[in-house]
Parts: sequence; C-alpha cells; structure tokens
Amino acid sequence: VNIALAYWNGGKWEEAQRQCEQGLALSPVSDSKRALLLGALALIKLDRHEPREAASLSGQALRLLGEPARNDLRRYED
Repeated sequence: VNIALAYWNGGKWEEAQRQCEQGLALSPVSDSKRALLLGALALIKLDRHEPREAASLSGQALRLLGEPARNDLRRYED
C-alpha cells in the first residue's frame, strides 16, 4: 500500500494502480490489508475520473472491515 500511495502522491496513477492490483493478487492477504489496498485503489480511481468504480471498491473495503477480519483474529487469540 505504501508504495502505491507514494506513486499516487507523485501523480503516477498507472503505477500506483498496478501496485495495488499486485497486492490484491497475493495470497494469502488478510482482510484488513485487502481493505487497505481496495481503499487505495478507490482513491486512484477517483483521480482517474472513475467514480463508479471508486464507489464499488470503497464498498468492498468497508464490507471487509464490517466485522473482525477472520485472518486477523489469530493474532489476538494468544
């Protein structure tokens, strides 16, 4: 996410989008990290004048954060 946001801050939206998409393609990725990547991608889509896609991505991110992320619970069970 940080690399993608650095590219985004530099106006390199295509590279920022590519970084987010690469992160989303990794497996396994926790739900909270997936939500961060989707949120960053939504921000990029807004700057690229794609508001519908941005809204969809934001919704996906919020749904992932709606309940405790399954993959993140393990760190609190000990």
